[in-house]
Amino acid sequence: MPEMAVLLNFLDENEDMSNRLMSVLPAALVLMVVVGCDSKPPRVPVTGRVVYKGSEEPVIAGKVVLESTESPNGSSGYIKEDGTFTLGTFDLADGVMPGEYRVYLVQAYEPQEYSENPPPQVPLVDSKYMDPKKSGITAEIPLKGELLIEVEHPPKSQLPRRRR
Repeated sequence: MPEMAVLLNFLDENEDMSNRLMSVLPAALVLMVVVGCDSKPPRVPVTGRVVYKGSEEPVIAGKVVLESTESPNGSSGYIKEDGTFTLGTFDLADGVMPGEYRVYLVQAYEPQEYSENPPPQVPLVDSKYMDPKKSGITAEIPLKGELLIEVEHPPKSQLPRRRR
């Protein structure tokens, strides 16, 4: 029965290989996770303010969005009541990848309390600033200083009519 001896010897060798693999596998997984964490592209911190043109009056709500003109990348950040924002790409405030961007606003409406029958939303800015192709605002990252976004109030034609 030499075939049986060869088979048992083969199984013993494979068991050793499998035990070695199992002892190295956890270390390999940890290494992959650690290396994978640093695989995000470099980013630079970006903060700024949104104000109305010709004044320091802040836009009090909304979200600033940067859309890359060079790649599918983008960044965004929520506008606080004082008009300030901090941009993030992968997380809330982790910065922006260097490059050229179109800048626009979304959700820039007057805050309102929850209601089952809410009134129409009142825009805080001219609707052109809510369209990346019409806003006319661009930014090159990295910046020298903060990103100042100056916008206009909405024209009366964009305001909702009052309910009777």
